[in-house]
Amino acid sequence: MKPPCLPPPPLSDWSLTLQGTPKAGDTVTVNANLYPTLSSGNATALMNLRDVAMFDGAALTDGFAGLMSQIGIRTQSADYAAQVSASIAVNVERDRAGISGVNLDEEAANLLQYQQAYQASAKMIQIAQNIFDTLIQNLTR
Repeated sequence: MKPPCLPPPPLSDWSLTLQGTPKAGDTVTVNANLYPTLSSGNATALMNLRDVAMFDGAALTDGFAGLMSQIGIRTQSADYAAQVSASIAVNVERDRAGISGVNLDEEAANLLQYQQAYQASAKMIQIAQNIFDTLIQNLTR
């Protein structure tokens, strides 16, 4: 789609300055701005802010670089603190387990041993009860 053609501005609204020495074959063409709302005004204004003192007397570029540096330093410090905390937690857990002396594999083996002893005792009581019942029955005859 072709942009709408705008009428040229009055001659009093613009100016043109040429610099340098003209050479044979040089041409200058002046046309109306087809997109007057899309100028580089914002970019130019931002570039003009580059050297303005904004961050505690520092220029925008220096302030931005300092800000990025501070963010990097604080991120690195937080990462280091997290690693140290994780290491401390692992060491404390290992020390706690060492003091309590609980070995889960050993406790599981002991539990199986006690369970087998209980089952053997229950079987002995059952056999003794059967013998006692048999004796009682034989005495009553």
